[in-house]
Amino acid sequence: MEYRKMEVETEDTEDKAILKTKANIYKNKKLFKKTGFSIKEVLTRSNIDLMKKAIDKYGFSNVWSQNGKFYALANNARILIKCPNDCN
Repeated sequence: MEYRKMEVETEDTEDKAILKTKANIYKNKKLFKKTGFSIKEVLTRSNIDLMKKAIDKYGFSNVWSQNGKFYALANNARILIKCPNDCN
């Protein structure tokens, strides 16, 4: 029983380290603007469709995803896009 408990704690620590690394990469992805390189999250089909709708409404350079959430910049304000109706 003790062995399993230690194994779980190790996995949690590794998961936290991976998430922290991912967060740092995505936080700094803006440094790649206008370089020809990009970093993108892997999205589900429904999220891809939502992202496309947001891009159609707000423009490619004004829409981004972060930790599975979508944002758009409109009138100098950041908007959280939760569903397709937010893009109408």
